[in-house]
Amino acid sequence: MRTIDNWDNITPSYGGEGRKEIPGGYIVKITYVEDVKEKEYLRVEWDYTDGDMAGTHKDCYDNFGFWPAPMFRSYKQKAAGMFKAFIEAVTKSNEGFAWNWNERDLVGKWIGIVTREEEYTSNSGELKTRIVVDQVLPAVDILNGNYTVRPTKRKEASNRANAVVDMTAPTNQSFDEDTPF
Repeated sequence: MRTIDNWDNITPSYGGEGRKEIPGGYIVKITYVEDVKEKEYLRVEWDYTDGDMAGTHKDCYDNFGFWPAPMFRSYKQKAAGMFKAFIEAVTKSNEGFAWNWNERDLVGKWIGIVTREEEYTSNSGELKTRIVVDQVLPAVDILNGNYTVRPTKRKEASNRANAVVDMTAPTNQSFDEDTPF
């Protein structure tokens, strides 16, 4: 193994101390778009460009090999209104941009987003939260504060109860025919 230069002067890092994404309104740049034709949606990667969060998604990709918090924009007929709102937000955020049905033209464009926390169950069964894009708006709405950050999206009670089950934990509950399940 190679030795690390300046070892005695390095401060230990235990993880989790980095820049933490906070739910809110942001103006971001679209960095990559993939058309998933068989499912009829665009997978839209974006990154923060200002403040403490600038470049955090690219840093995550460079360090860990995945792009966090992509947006998925369905263009199925039943989602046409939401897709149109997304395209209008991009158009209003980028002077001179005209949508021509080429998803690659979205790369490099600005957009306003509102993020919120969402509960999910990790691969290890733990209930955790992550940041997700909740709304897409014209950038001017973010600049003017015309948005609302909604509270954390909670998992349904039935899914929440199953998030972590320790089968080895002692229990005082007995099961009989009065048990409702």
